[in-house]
Amino acid sequence: MTTITLSRQLGSGGDQIAARVSELLNYRLFDKNMILQVAADVGLSENEIVDFSEDSHTARNFFERLFGGSRTVARSRVWVEAPGGERQAQDVRLDDQSSVAITQASVQAAFRRGNVIIIGRGGQAILRGRKDVLHVRIVAPIQQRVARLVDEQFTSYDSAAQMIKAHDRASQDYLKHYYDIDWDDPLLYHLVINTGLCSVEMAAHWIQFAVQVMHLE
Repeated sequence: MTTITLSRQLGSGGDQIAARVSELLNYRLFDKNMILQVAADVGLSENEIVDFSEDSHTARNFFERLFGGSRTVARSRVWVEAPGGERQAQDVRLDDQSSVAITQASVQAAFRRGNVIIIGRGGQAILRGRKDVLHVRIVAPIQQRVARLVDEQFTSYDSAAQMIKAHDRASQDYLKHYYDIDWDDPLLYHLVINTGLCSVEMAAHWIQFAVQVMHLE
């Protein structure tokens, strides 16, 4: 049972590639629905799940890091025992470290299930060095990323360029801050695919082939 982690630049076609690989291999995507399934396996409810990833992270500047400390990034619900012995639900605020820990536990649980594609969420760091894991990185030239985003979101060229710049900075910040890795380091990945030089279909078949070869070893 192989797990695929897929790191992608915004506008690189990574989400479309993941969806196509899911079809080719009959793999599940590690999305909100699967997170809820994983949660149910360990007795958690929907209110107790946090999905904190680079997509929901905002990069912090120097002064925020110097004076800000931990930030509240999510709200969750936990069960506590009241003085009378009964269980009561209590809403709590989760800081970034707690939220990352919950996301890590969800990724590890998905890995144990196998045959899953984990998009983002630090999967290349959380599952680094594990057997039966294929780490993939999807990149593209900035001009093509902007053009794809304009087409997908019907936004202006300038807005798309700013969106990509902010997303790249947040992703780099997230992975450096919580996992001390460089998002762009090619040594983290088995495959780095440039969709400026290939189609979504071609990229998906390369990943499919890599998984099939891994099963032979």
